[in-house]
Amino acid sequence: MGCCSSRSPSSPLASSVAARAEAQTKAASAFTALANVFFVSLVALIPHTGVGIPVLVMSTIALLNTVQMGRDLWRSEGVRAGREWVLVLSGIVVFGFELRLGWDLFRNPASAASEVYLDTLAFLMLGIYGIALARA
Repeated sequence: MGCCSSRSPSSPLASSVAARAEAQTKAASAFTALANVFFVSLVALIPHTGVGIPVLVMSTIALLNTVQMGRDLWRSEGVRAGREWVLVLSGIVVFGFELRLGWDLFRNPASAASEVYLDTLAFLMLGIYGIALARA
């Protein structure tokens, strides 16, 4: 390309930094989702322990992380990033639903509906695990 190149000398470096930041964001997001599944599942194994508060905490962290990932993705890629947007939007839906289940389990830990909430939470954990693997 020589001396008359329209490309600035720092653009490959800037591109590399942006790619590294995106990779770090995805890795952190995958880690958060895996930690979510791990801690919620671990607390659920402890007898006579309510899972409402741990689910609320972990889903809030995961939801905030997913929103951060979406914000970073919007700044770097805009609308062009197809697969990544699917992961961001599915994460918002799944972690939002987990937050709702956590609230219901916190509010009514011993109600008749809590068994249904726990069953739903167990299947939701499988979905979150799938999202974490897709992000990794």
